[in-house]
Amino acid sequence: MTVLRTDRKHASNCMTEENGVEKVKKRKNFFRSLRFRILVILIILGIVPGVIVTYTMLHNYQDRAVSMLTETVRSQCEILSNLIIKENYLNDTSSETVNSKLEMFSNIYNGRVLLADRDFKIVGDTFHTEEGKSLLSPLAVACVKGEKADNFDSRSKILEVAVPVQSPDVQQLQGVMLVTVSTMDIAQTLDELEQRGYQVVMTRTDNETAISNMERAQYAAAQGAEIYVRIHANGDDSHTASGALTMSPSQNNPYIPQLFEQSDRLSRCIIDSYCAATGFQNLGIQYTDTMTGINWSTVPVTILEMGFMTSQNDDLKMNDAEFQKTMVQGIANGIDSYFAS
Repeated sequence: MTVLRTDRKHASNCMTEENGVEKVKKRKNFFRSLRFRILVILIILGIVPGVIVTYTMLHNYQDRAVSMLTETVRSQCEILSNLIIKENYLNDTSSETVNSKLEMFSNIYNGRVLLADRDFKIVGDTFHTEEGKSLLSPLAVACVKGEKADNFDSRSKILEVAVPVQSPDVQQLQGVMLVTVSTMDIAQTLDELEQRGYQVVMTRTDNETAISNMERAQYAAAQGAEIYVRIHANGDDSHTASGALTMSPSQNNPYIPQLFEQSDRLSRCIIDSYCAATGFQNLGIQYTDTMTGINWSTVPVTILEMGFMTSQNDDLKMNDAEFQKTMVQGIANGIDSYFAS
């Protein structure tokens, strides 16, 4: 009996060891098998494109945002250039009008303005450190040659734009304006989007692109968007009108009644979070069934009117780079709230 038990135990131990060896061999064989290789390939095919798409979309957003900012800065510089010529500022820098405009411009864009005459002698500097020196900038030289001169440094997040100072009546160049703009607000917006895991698709990237409200809604649907958020700045005949609101389809909308509840919730989440973050007066939700961009939407949709451009208080806040970060936080908080509810 004892031997029998011993033999069985020994046999059992041998079987256990053999089973263990077989399991190890099976595991090794599995990792070497075609099935395992196919599994790895499928995982890679699933994850890598997602990472690439996310990375590409975020960087496309940055490129588009910088492109839009460049055109805006260039347009503002051209307006300043006309004022500089009118005030003969290149020969007499005592003009309070030009000085205040230059200071305001540099403050709004969190940057610097250098103004030089045709000999590249700096006659104006919003930092007030380079007057009388020579403007040694490749962009300024390119500008004088008639080339489009701008450069964005993605590491420092600095945008430089050079614009000619020239009278419409005189062909000869009279000076050059070099503007340095910080784009940290764009970078921080990207960081915010990355941290929260959102992918953003812009319906257009400049003011020249002609795209109808219907086409914008269709584009959002084609991109597989889960929500469609339209961001506007409001206006009114009265300068006393101020605050923020969202616009949403009504319960009786004849085109998209099925989107009422979700659009209403999206509108409420965004306006409440936005106003809580910014301190703007909460004007609530305005229901409308006459907006083409809303009526053609196939996903929950809202329009955020961030503030009134016709209100001095609202307009100054919306143009402040630091305050724009707060606005972004408020919008993102609202989107978070919508998906969490």
